[in-house]
Amino acid sequence: MEKFLNISRKSSSKPNHKTGTGEPTTETVVDLVDPGESSISDTDSFHTGGPRAENEKPNKRQKISKVWKFFKRSSDKKLAKCLDCGKEYKTSGNTSNLNDHLNRFHPNLLRNIPVDSEFGDDCPSTFAGSNTRSSSRSVSPFFRRQIEYSDNSLRKKQLDNALTLMIASDFQPFNIVNDTGFRIFVNLMDPRDVLPSKFTIREKIMKQIYDDSHQMLKDILKNVKYVAITSDSWSSRATESYLTVTCHFVSSNFELKSAVLSTKPLENGVNHTAENISCALKDLFVEWGIENKISGIVTDNAANMMKACDLLKKKSLPCFAHTINLVVQDTISISPLKDVLIKCKEIVRFMKSSNIAADMFKKEQDTATPYKLIQEVSTRWNSAFQMVKRIVQTSDALNKTLLKIPRAPQPLAAEEIIILKEVVDVLACFEEATTKVSGTKYVTISFVIPIVQGIHNTLEKKFSEMQTDEGRQICLKLQESVRKRLFLFEKRTIPQMGTLLDPRFKQDGFRNDDNIKSALHFMEQEMSYVEKNEKEVTSISSDLIKESSEGTSSSFLGSSSLFSFMDSKIQQRIKSTTAGVIIMKRQYKAL
Repeated sequence: MEKFLNISRKSSSKPNHKTGTGEPTTETVVDLVDPGESSISDTDSFHTGGPRAENEKPNKRQKISKVWKFFKRSSDKKLAKCLDCGKEYKTSGNTSNLNDHLNRFHPNLLRNIPVDSEFGDDCPSTFAGSNTRSSSRSVSPFFRRQIEYSDNSLRKKQLDNALTLMIASDFQPFNIVNDTGFRIFVNLMDPRDVLPSKFTIREKIMKQIYDDSHQMLKDILKNVKYVAITSDSWSSRATESYLTVTCHFVSSNFELKSAVLSTKPLENGVNHTAENISCALKDLFVEWGIENKISGIVTDNAANMMKACDLLKKKSLPCFAHTINLVVQDTISISPLKDVLIKCKEIVRFMKSSNIAADMFKKEQDTATPYKLIQEVSTRWNSAFQMVKRIVQTSDALNKTLLKIPRAPQPLAAEEIIILKEVVDVLACFEEATTKVSGTKYVTISFVIPIVQGIHNTLEKKFSEMQTDEGRQICLKLQESVRKRLFLFEKRTIPQMGTLLDPRFKQDGFRNDDNIKSALHFMEQEMSYVEKNEKEVTSISSDLIKESSEGTSSSFLGSSSLFSFMDSKIQQRIKSTTAGVIIMKRQYKAL
């Protein structure tokens, strides 16, 4: 314990009050030193409280302020250094700044120290005393530090890991640990916990959690038979481009799981060719040990991504939700609707840039939960639909607001509002489709073909319900884009098998009979492959039985044909592959 305290002992011959004798006693002078700092380096430029007068009597203690238990005063008495965090403050003898520092950053320190009437405000904190009461007061900060969690304790690691995971999952900045309110909150929750620095979180704790999670996921993927991959290129708010690769698999508990394998920046100026992308993906798949487990890769509709999958010799599928968004983008670019949408964007931009307009808009709605307008963003799915829908919902209040504000954009005309209402009506099925296929807790591939058929049927019905020429033109453009972009999914093998093998849809989910035949033919091939493997297993088992029999009876069986009937028995036991497949297919269709 003495290594944490500067303790000097002086002999004196004053009477011992306990024994009443004149035996020599030892007077202890205690200077408090932070356990984490060197006592030698501190005493060179700082000493606790200030110099002691040479003629000061050792048995006479001066009154001190309680804050000097937690600060060291410099030799020139102009600075005071906090023993807990190392911050320095100017001081001219008073302790107001020091008290404020303790109350803001270390409120628990003062609560743990009993108030003593002998404490003053201006005296140095080095004090001497031979009685037990004085010694207990001077050593109490040391015992306070002893109850803090050590860096190697399990509780300390749990708290630091939980803090780091909170920062990562909630997208909090690393310097949250320096925020005054957060430090006070944590200190109140658990006074024994000392927050790590942002450098420790970023460079040590987070890297360790990443390494542990990386290895844990790698171990899980070792026991997974197949995985599906999705790749997505996106831009941050700082307009930086990234490529994220995610794997999807079924766990041992038959639960759908997803895990991000990589998020890497797409550097500007780098040639993002299919060859470069395929090499990067291949290295990533090898790193995770899944290069031979990939059943398919879902990408956006970019040509380089599709070609990269071809170079990897992996089955690829365009993202269905992204393709739906392209269908909508094709439609909103036509002139009748484009002009109205430009006007809507201008109105939304004005309402979001004017506080007066926003406040007036809230009052005009006259509701406890007023709506806010939504701006359309081309890269955000369904954002055009959401913008138009919100404008239609608040059209009366919006027009009243625009009419009352000078230099505001022209409000929407009655004919334009009718067009927007028809747009909302016809685009609702696209939003529903996007939401349906964006689920993560259920299989979505089997929905693709039925959704295409549902969208096609809805557009045919809506066309007859349109009241304006613009509405009918929008329907025709949507139908054209659906035929161009979405009908192709019904010809792809992966969606075909997903729909055919889903007992909710089977053949009823298809729109085209030729595509049904194609799907059934592929299913027969797959079932024949399974039957063939079972046949090979049966043949191997039969050979093993035959070899074991020959090993015991070859001495007297020889080449006799008496046992040739065994061959026919084995052949009869192996079912006809084609017949079995046809029977099973018929049974499945009849269910």
